[in-house]
Amino acid sequence: MLHLQNYSNFILQNITLDISSHLAILGDNGAGKSTLGRVLCGLIKSDKVFISYPPMYSQRVNLNQIAFRDRAKSINYIPAKLDIYDKHITMREYLELSNIRGMDSEPIIRDLKIDHLMAKTHTSLGEASLVLMASALIHGAKYTIFDEPTANLDPKRTIQIFKLLQNDTTLKHKIIITHDLNLAHRLGYDILYLQEGKIIFQDTCEAFFESDNLKTIFGDAIIKQEGFYRVNI
Repeated sequence: MLHLQNYSNFILQNITLDISSHLAILGDNGAGKSTLGRVLCGLIKSDKVFISYPPMYSQRVNLNQIAFRDRAKSINYIPAKLDIYDKHITMREYLELSNIRGMDSEPIIRDLKIDHLMAKTHTSLGEASLVLMASALIHGAKYTIFDEPTANLDPKRTIQIFKLLQNDTTLKHKIIITHDLNLAHRLGYDILYLQEGKIIFQDTCEAFFESDNLKTIFGDAIIKQEGFYRVNI
């Protein structure tokens, strides 16, 4: 279980949560979604994050007290876009940095159909999203946080990423940060909704998408049409 205890910073206010299953983090622009993701994985340092994951951790342990390599095995953060600051590093070399378990990464590369990218030093946004997904699967942490995993993707690649998020069993606990209501609805993960740095909803997917709850959060801004949610323009 991943636990955050009464955490506040320049955006988030008194956040307490336990994460033991797949979770979608939704919220307004600037509500603190990405900040929360970075706090949970330790990119923003805090003494308020704890993890318990038997048999690795039989009791709740502060994330700061875990050795770096064990922390990497426990939790991984996948950013919204791929930033490689050394222009000479190839995609294959980038993926090798994720391979902390010494696994054979070739099947994942083939399944994602990104073989042709491996010798490249840069990619398009859509291709980069697939490389990031490959890095998550190769890394194989107990908890993986995806920040906007389908942003800027064409429909074909969106479906590909969705199927991996929905069906892949390699990643034990998936946490996605997204603005896409339809993605959150189709995945069926538990949902946490942030507004102005505060949690205003935390429950099941079914409870979130009840019409009364959507009305409370969005007013008349969102309507359901033929099973999909869209902006009411």
